[in-house]
Amino acid sequence: MSSSILNRVFDAVFVINLDRAPDRLKKIDEELRRRGVQYERIVAVDGKALSPKQIRASTTWSCGKFCTKGAIGCALSHRKVWETMITRGLDRVLVLEDDAHFGEDFDQRFARAWGNVPNDWDLVYIGCTTGCGERSEYSIVDWCMTGAYMATALVKDGKLPRLKTKINNHIAIPDSASATHAYALTRKAATTLLSRLGKVKGIGHIDQLITYHIGRDLRKYAFVDGTLITQSLGFGDSLIGSAGSPYLGNHLLDMIKLNRRGIRGGWMLSEPIIRLGDVQIAGWQFVFFALGWIFGIKNAKWFGLALVVDSMLLGNGKKIDWKALIFNVFLFTIGGVLRRYSKT
Repeated sequence: MSSSILNRVFDAVFVINLDRAPDRLKKIDEELRRRGVQYERIVAVDGKALSPKQIRASTTWSCGKFCTKGAIGCALSHRKVWETMITRGLDRVLVLEDDAHFGEDFDQRFARAWGNVPNDWDLVYIGCTTGCGERSEYSIVDWCMTGAYMATALVKDGKLPRLKTKINNHIAIPDSASATHAYALTRKAATTLLSRLGKVKGIGHIDQLITYHIGRDLRKYAFVDGTLITQSLGFGDSLIGSAGSPYLGNHLLDMIKLNRRGIRGGWMLSEPIIRLGDVQIAGWQFVFFALGWIFGIKNAKWFGLALVVDSMLLGNGKKIDWKALIFNVFLFTIGGVLRRYSKT
């Protein structure tokens, strides 16, 4: 019999893990064993390994064309958890991704917070990176995500959502609630999410689908304490993201925390937004376009050389992604061209 409070509160604890990420499994396995937590591994769907036929079968047309493969795989992995939950008749479970990190004095802090969760809960974010807690503590990143949430609510409901999120010292009603690295789910909620998901849709990740679409009307709560279960949010930590070049820029920006829950600048700019063919578009691509506008087309060759040197010196031996590099130089060049013609 497990001594962990998590096994007493939940019918099961699931850990989502890719076959190609054994180091992550080893790390979270050691953490959970140390805390006496019994868990089950859910083999994640590897978006990179999906064939075009599999992508067409599991996504809408627009998502199949433009969603990143990592985002598709992530959504299908969480769907797999929900299906497992319903098939086995589990009433409430805890879902963890393999990059979840537990804080100190976890059992005591969790018990204190969980005791304040309203009884009508459908989904509880134990870990959350934006749009949770007290709005007075929000950063610009939190407000950008929350602004999108408010706009969605205004369009779909004809009114703005509540003005207050914090309902007691431990629990809040989340806004955008980014991240799915640690959340509790009821069978009712899993049934609802599955019935509405169908094929993966929208340009974004599963947390955004839950917030803006398939789980918008679920009774959702979040732990105010953002340090109880955290997630690695450096540019090299995400298996979904396009982390890599420019390495120097990512390293420098990762020194900057963009909100209280640990989002870092390099991670933010490296997370892909959309996919065009095999090329992923992240925040950095917009930066490269802007640099082209600032420095002009004549500096495109120096920009390309800088990217090559950056990858060779700081890429830790990784093979240079020439397709992505050429695309980035192309964006710089387009920015420079538009600047030139705007002056004529």
